[in-house]
Amino acid sequence: MVYTHYINLNSYIESHGTGTALGDPIEVTGLTKSFGKQTTETQFCSVGSVKSNIGHLESASGIAALTKVLLQMENHQLVPSIHSENLNPNINFKKTPFYIQQKLEYWDEPVIVKDGKETKVPRRAGISSFGAGGANAHVIVEEYKSLHGSPPVSEHTPMLFVLSARNEERLREYAKLLIEYLHKKNGIQQTKQSGTSDENVIFDDIQNKITCISANILGIKESNIDAEIELDEYGFDFVQSMRLKKEIEKELEIYLPDSVFNLSSSIHSIAGYIIELLSEDTEYAVSGLRG
Repeated sequence: MVYTHYINLNSYIESHGTGTALGDPIEVTGLTKSFGKQTTETQFCSVGSVKSNIGHLESASGIAALTKVLLQMENHQLVPSIHSENLNPNINFKKTPFYIQQKLEYWDEPVIVKDGKETKVPRRAGISSFGAGGANAHVIVEEYKSLHGSPPVSEHTPMLFVLSARNEERLREYAKLLIEYLHKKNGIQQTKQSGTSDENVIFDDIQNKITCISANILGIKESNIDAEIELDEYGFDFVQSMRLKKEIEKELEIYLPDSVFNLSSSIHSIAGYIIELLSEDTEYAVSGLRG
């Protein structure tokens, strides 16, 4: 069985989970037997099914399950399987390695003990998909972790850019856009290092961008948002605050810790943190602050 390699490190199972009285117990029994070959621990592995959220997509149910797992890995979160408050009476989860994922939680990295030391390992998940015609599939997915990190690169080291386009005309246009982007990014970095930029102007620009993103997430007008008011006053929940974080990171091309986006934060405080971050660390370069 393929489970032998990963059972002790697996922390999530995306089950086929059609919600049937007979099918679900059979699936859980099979998984329990497989896990039981290496461990007798109980309720350490989360299990869920995307079907509770979007229904059964028949032939597309397998790719839907894979998509859910990849999104969970990308966001380091385990999402709830809704309508699962009343569990199947034919499954005694307390005697299995599994528990139903019923709330949004951070997906911790598994930890192993090797040579007396604890080491974090990549998140892993198993995905089951069963066809009505008898075609059964199980996939093991592990998140990507670079083993070597990024090699040091000098400012003057030649870099290879591999571009692809439908024809030569589009390829040249693509290359032109890339060159413009690099020139723009380099210009902002030089301005920041020279100290000639107006910090207040940059702060206002960042705050305006965050306000615009927040308005789009909430579906309201920018004019209805006060940057000084805390996020939860506008109805932001955890999921929306993480979406705000990702969209700001994409817009400004920086990394921001999750702690900056607690529900007591305001747009003003987030913009202030970003300004402080930029002033302390010259490795952070923000593109498009003035564009």
